Amino acid sequence: MSFVIGDCSPILYRLWMQDGALIGAQFDAAFDTDTDMKTGTIGLPVLSVNDPDTAANELRTHLIVTGSVAEDNEGMFSIGSLLGSGMATDEGPRYVAGAVETITKVRADVTSLLSIEIAASTLRSALEGQWDDLEMALDTVFGTDSDAATDPTSAVRTDAPRREDILDDIDDILDALASEDAFVAATAADGGGVFESQELGASAAMDTFNRAMWSATATMGATGATRYGTAFRKSAPNAREDLKKAEVGAFSYSTMANTVRTSQAAAVSLTGIASYTGGTEAVSGGGTAYSGTMDLQVRFAANTVSGVVKNLLDADGLPWQHNFADVERIVLSDARLLRNATFSSGAKTEGTVFFTADSGLLRPISGLTTTLKGILLGTGDNAGSQANGVWEINTSGSTNYLTGGFGVMHVGDASRPRPGGDAGGASNATLISTPTTTAAQYDDGTSRDAIDITPTVSVADGKLTVKVAKFGWQRGDSTTDPVQYVVTTVDPEDTPTNFNDDVAARATAEFDLEALAGKAIGAKTTVNGPKHVDSVRATLQAQRDQIATLQSLGTRTESTKSAEVAAWQIVQDAVQYQLFGGTKDPDGNAPDNAGDTGLFFQPDRSQLPNKLAGAYNEDEALGLIDRAIEALSNATTLFAALDPEGTGVFDRTVDIDGIQSDGTIGTTDGTIEADPDNDATTNDTEFGSPYITYDNGDRRWETIARGRTLGNFLGEREHQVVASLGTTDYTRFGIWYRLGTESAEREPSNQRGNHTAPDGGPGAFAYSPLDPTMAGNATNPAFPVGGSASYVGEAVAHMHTDVLTGTARVDVSWAAATALDLSVGGDAGNDGGAPDDVTSNAGTMSLTLADLADADGDPLTYTGIAGAPNQGHEIAEIVFSEMAIEVGLPGGRSGQLIVGAETEVPEAGELSTYTYGEGTVTVGTTLDASNVRYRLAAIGMDDQLPASGATASVGALFVGQGVDGPLGVIGTFTLSDSNVARVHADGTKVEDHQNVNQYTIRGGFGADSP
Repeated sequence: MSFVIGDCSPILYRLWMQDGALIGAQFDAAFDTDTDMKTGTIGLPVLSVNDPDTAANELRTHLIVTGSVAEDNEGMFSIGSLLGSGMATDEGPRYVAGAVETITKVRADVTSLLSIEIAASTLRSALEGQWDDLEMALDTVFGTDSDAATDPTSAVRTDAPRREDILDDIDDILDALASEDAFVAATAADGGGVFESQELGASAAMDTFNRAMWSATATMGATGATRYGTAFRKSAPNAREDLKKAEVGAFSYSTMANTVRTSQAAAVSLTGIASYTGGTEAVSGGGTAYSGTMDLQVRFAANTVSGVVKNLLDADGLPWQHNFADVERIVLSDARLLRNATFSSGAKTEGTVFFTADSGLLRPISGLTTTLKGILLGTGDNAGSQANGVWEINTSGSTNYLTGGFGVMHVGDASRPRPGGDAGGASNATLISTPTTTAAQYDDGTSRDAIDITPTVSVADGKLTVKVAKFGWQRGDSTTDPVQYVVTTVDPEDTPTNFNDDVAARATAEFDLEALAGKAIGAKTTVNGPKHVDSVRATLQAQRDQIATLQSLGTRTESTKSAEVAAWQIVQDAVQYQLFGGTKDPDGNAPDNAGDTGLFFQPDRSQLPNKLAGAYNEDEALGLIDRAIEALSNATTLFAALDPEGTGVFDRTVDIDGIQSDGTIGTTDGTIEADPDNDATTNDTEFGSPYITYDNGDRRWETIARGRTLGNFLGEREHQVVASLGTTDYTRFGIWYRLGTESAEREPSNQRGNHTAPDGGPGAFAYSPLDPTMAGNATNPAFPVGGSASYVGEAVAHMHTDVLTGTARVDVSWAAATALDLSVGGDAGNDGGAPDDVTSNAGTMSLTLADLADADGDPLTYTGIAGAPNQGHEIAEIVFSEMAIEVGLPGGRSGQLIVGAETEVPEAGELSTYTYGEGTVTVGTTLDASNVRYRLAAIGMDDQLPASGATASVGALFVGQGVDGPLGVIGTFTLSDSNVARVHADGTKVEDHQNVNQYTIRGGFGADSP
């Protein structure tokens, strides 16, 4: 009889009665093989099967993780010991015992041969074969090679003794192997023993006599339903040699089922950043076992997993050492989280070790090869509740090699920090990147001046403020360009034919930074501009009031009448162009209503509504304007205004030859009737073509050409500004862009996508609640001279119509003392030119952007490889390398550690101040000449270069100050490359590139020290 005791824990005991005593064994529940993994040269963990020959059921009471399961010399580690003391050992048979067993069989066979009558030659041959077996058995003890093809060696004579002597000789050998003392005597120098040729000495002889073929040690830890540990196995080729490392590695598995989909685990995380804590068991390349803790952070939005190993101690309480110094923690390379809840980093040179305070080495060492691999555990409501995995640091076989297994439990979600700048404070560390652009603008109606329409962006007082150029329909010279959709100038007193200002009017959008920071990375927030309909109503109301005032004057002059006509013209322009989006006729002619015969089924979008198309009529103007204002009140009145059988104030029937107003064909009054037979229920095709179907159930033809409902028409806005933010502990970063349309109906070539034009951005920004890092001076720099550092974080970018998110890593090599120059000065000549006395060198920085993808998880793709698939090759990383870290000149960046370029220098006679922007990053034709490259996700593919003509720039600012240098880095970047595309939503091809602004990527990033 046996029974199980214990709680609901997967660690249980089996008890049974045997020979009147209570016997027990600790065993483990069967694990899900989808969760097992290992490192090094050991095998995958296996639990023992039941041994039917034993008195007790030993199912799953042993772990097998070294050796071969199919062989007798496998490593069997007691689960009871592993889950109790945390360590178990196993040992193979002794070499001497194995030799004795073989030689005993040889003696029995020789005895049998001597007892039968066979030919002398046959007997001799048989005895030689038996003696060969004896020699080879002794080879395993002494390391001799009696079977060598040339120069064989043997622990005894190489030919079989005579038949009358052979049994005595065998007995002598067995006697020498019978005990430790006998073996010592037999291997003594000049002692006359049977193994005199294999002199060992007493101590070595005792070691040889007792040496096992192999020994193995395993450790195990348990956190929740996870199991993790290490195994180290030593073996020797013979009893004479010391045991040497044969296998070393780590393992992990779980008694809990794995999480099937990452999205299930993400659903139970409140912030999208889940923290896990647990234990780890590790082993060095030399076999020393360590125990410590493991912390994981899973960022579901960025699909990355970070791991930190801490407090590794051996059995004597001594920490693991790297380069002979005590290590406090190991920051592993970030792993990529896949859709099936597994994560793996591969072998990356991104690991960092931090030493203990008393180690004598205060500076961390970065760039170490590490791996991190694991899987999220749990299903249903417990999805993602635990995780197990393995890790490594340094290369297997190196003196600093260390590997471990781990198990962790979800301990909560990492809070999204709220720096002071979010809640209303100002940020002292801010970077802004916007496209510098100009637009053609009217001056005197015939020539054009360049108008600065560069967006302006600021981060202050808890607000992100974006000011973009304001656009509108304005009338120029009536004979050359009657109407243009142009930049609105600042001065409201500018006349329609005289735009003298050279600065654009601005539309302002403000975003609350605290609200942006509270959203998931990559989430969009939109600030709406005014509706076109509201702007047109305001224009009509203002012109109506002006006309009414002018008409009410007691004395009306030619000048006041001209003003009334001008006001009426503004009414017409507002309706014709801002409301209905008229630019040119579909045949490409100017809207002069002459020669417009190419319309066919397309409405003439340049034509004014019939009732508003005439010249100014002082008796009818106010009434028509009132009707137009009323028509824009709601969908019902607008529908009626578009219907010639309704109020008809916005009816725009088209002039064309071929159809008479009564519906007959062949006459030339030039009118297309909406309903030729005045019967909305009939099929109007009987009247031929062109014609316009105008049944009650149809949308009005004036708006249906753009596929727009009346609700769309009424709700269309002049512009919208969209922003998206990402966060780390010390940084904020993001992008913004403008959406704009030219009319309530939308101009066909400028639908919502016209934010790709430079006038609407996109732009990037980054800021930090920490102050910028001041460089210091050569005797007291703010960074470890000659050292290195790595910062990890995230990025938000924009490409055409998509917001992209991914991870960012910044690797820094600080300048060595022999190359350090932190001198900072101004322009000695103060002539506005390049500074004459400034040189600075603080080191170099590389930026790696990984896994940039849109909200659906569709990645960037590289199309520049001949024969690439339609969807291109997925880009895993974009690397901007070897950018100089300099010291800011006097001005907004004075004395700060920056990466970038001077964007403004002082004019002659002005103070020597400088501002900075993104600096150009070299795009070459070879890897050696290029500072930009793409690492593709496909295994085995080499780094790829940008296309010819591609451009790239990066700006960065280091922030904060710690013992080991800056605490973080913020930055912006731009990449324009025709070989970099977005995967189409159907996943089978890439998006088309219509212009440079559709493949230009602008983004912001932030990264913190580990």
